[in-house]
Amino acid sequence: MARRVKCIVTGEYGTSDVFIKRNGKYFKNESIYLEYKKQNEYWVKIIEKFCYEFLGYSKGQPFPTILPKRLKELDFYDNETIYNTICENEASIIYSLNTKEFNSDYSKICYVMAIIRNNIAQVWKKNMIARNEAKKAYQPIPSNTYLSLSDIQNPKQKVKDISKYLED
Repeated sequence: MARRVKCIVTGEYGTSDVFIKRNGKYFKNESIYLEYKKQNEYWVKIIEKFCYEFLGYSKGQPFPTILPKRLKELDFYDNETIYNTICENEASIIYSLNTKEFNSDYSKICYVMAIIRNNIAQVWKKNMIARNEAKKAYQPIPSNTYLSLSDIQNPKQKVKDISKYLED
């Protein structure tokens, strides 16, 4: 007998017969699970880039709890966009971290987040344009948009007949 379950991504309710279970969690369908998995991979990449490259932490060392809180401020954007923004501005981030003097890791995180916040909208727009172009490239053309050979050879034009108004 199926029981009522909730998708952890969309928050929708359904039955365990319809939803899929991966790693002890229920998802509405496979595509939502794959997107969730992809976003989690990007989240790990973001945290690793911050901790190991920008803050100089070693593996296993706990990172500041302010980092996930600051990243949650960018909740509108997906993790892939945040990661791409970090990668595109990595040179300026590293330069600023090496040339400026910071009192704490908190101030470093705030400075890096300011750089990300100032540039993320441009990266998001670029990603949206690329995604829309990709969708258009793979969209099938509806069959009613094709012209048939008879339409080309014998175009049907509506001609107004005014002969009934003319006097003989």
